[in-house]
This record gives sequence, C-alpha cells and structure tokens, in this order.
Amino acid sequence: MILIKQEFHLSSFWQELIVSATIGTAILGALIGGFLNQRFGRKPMLIVSAMVFTVGAVVMGVAHLREVLLVGRLVVGFGIGGASVTVPVYIAETAPSNTRGRLVTINTLFITGGQFVAAVIDGIFSSNKSTGWRLMLGLGAVPSIVMFFGCLVLPESPRWLVSRGQSERAKKILMKLRGTSDVSSEFVAMKNVCDEEESLRDNKSCSFTQSTAYQMLTTATTRKALLVGCMLQAIQQLSGINTVMYYSATIIQMSGIQGDQLAIWLAAVVAFGNFAFTIIGVCLVEKMGRRKLLLGSLTGSPLACFC
Repeated sequence: MILIKQEFHLSSFWQELIVSATIGTAILGALIGGFLNQRFGRKPMLIVSAMVFTVGAVVMGVAHLREVLLVGRLVVGFGIGGASVTVPVYIAETAPSNTRGRLVTINTLFITGGQFVAAVIDGIFSSNKSTGWRLMLGLGAVPSIVMFFGCLVLPESPRWLVSRGQSERAKKILMKLRGTSDVSSEFVAMKNVCDEEESLRDNKSCSFTQSTAYQMLTTATTRKALLVGCMLQAIQQLSGINTVMYYSATIIQMSGIQGDQLAIWLAAVVAFGNFAFTIIGVCLVEKMGRRKLLLGSLTGSPLACFC
C-alpha cells in the first residue's frame, strides 16, 4: 500500500476502496461459490477460483491506472471468496474422520504461512519503488497457477458424487483416497446422509417448521453451537485483524518509523508473529484443549490492542 499510494497518488478514500474492494467481492464470491460448488462440484469450483485469482493478479501487476488496479482487486476477491468457501468443505468431505479436524487446522496454518511468505517477498521487492509493487501483486498469480494445475489432478469429493447419484464413481474415489477396498461402512454412512438430505429436499409438503434450518435454530444444542461458531468468526474479524494485516506497514510508519523499506520489512515481522502463533496453536490445541487455548487468545488480543 505504501508504494501503491505513492505511485497513484491515492487519497485516503482510494486507499480504503482498494483494500476493501477485495473483501467485498470475497463476500459475494463466498455466497455465489457456496451455490456453485453444490451445483457443479467442489473440484470445478476450485479450478475456477484459481483461474479468477490468476486473472486478477495479472491485472493488478500490469495496471497503469488506479481504476484498473481496482478492477484487479475486485476480481481477486471473487477468487478468494470462491476458494475460501470450497476448500474447507472439500477437506471435510475427503479426509478420514480421525484426521479431519487436524487437516482443517493445517489449512489455516498454510494460510498464515502464505501471508508470511508474501510479506517477505514484499520486503525483497520494496527497494524498487517504481516496479516493486507490480512484482508484489503480479507474483500472486504464481501460487494460483500452481493451484490450478494441482486441482486438475484432484479427485472430486465422493460425498458430492453420492449426492448426485454417481455412487460407483464415488466408491472408487473413496477407495483410492483411503488406500483400501474396505470402505463399505463409510460409504454406506455417507450414502444414508445424502439420501436423507435428498428426501428432505424432495418432500414438497415439508413446512418451514420441519426444515433443517428450523430444527437447527430451535434445538438448544445446535443453536448454541451455531451461535458460538458464528460469533467467534464475527468477533475475530471485528477485532480488526484484517485491518492490521493490510495496513501493517502504514501503521508502523504512523508510529514514527522512518523509511518505506523498513516499514515493509517490519510488517513481515507482524506476519511472522501471526504464522508462529498459528504453529503454537496447532501444537497446543490437543494438549490444552480448545477452550483453554481460546480463552488465552481472547485474553491476549485485547491486551495487545491496548499496548
């Protein structure tokens, strides 16, 4: 943002617009992506998300007008939203039950790790004020291209295939994923759940009070779990972590640190802290338990904000 602000002589409004545009389209991308990955499958949605992100990164890298840069940011947001809503679903549906939670956690670890690597790359190119920002943004296409070709060889989610009546193909993929032909019990359980969901959808006489959504909201245990899950996600975002991450270098400069390059490198230190404590969380979550670790994090966050 420091280099872009200087290159395009951005006002505060335009800085806010360029940052928030991606978040806005990511919300839309997540909403649309949820419908599309259910309609066309998890694998096609991942491939499309990678393509969209690649296009957005290239547009940002070659932008000569702030309006073009904004378009690139908008496009990238759709890719982020589509992938963000599809990846956890794909992991949950393809992973064995005994490693499912761990794999979803590792996904978060790789997100923060990717942010740290990106911050280091920003630091490397920060010495070149004329074209460095182009490389920072344009090189975002490299991991998305890797993702695109990687997703081409991924199998489709067996659970999605079962929901679409492709049971034989689903069973073959499940055997390949598990490395054994003994998948009968898991496959039957998967099929029963899909059949039950299909029966609910096909039951035209089903009233709202009989729907899954109504049952979820009126049953104490599921309502509490839903409320806790949604509130934790909302509070995490409302705490301003994204603002801190996006504007790290700018905030560091505002604190009195002189020099663009130094501020960008110090922003990489912030990204490293985010990554390092994700590793610590992954290591401690099984030993300490979810609740203690969560309470510790919720205690540390406001203290850090006050400091």
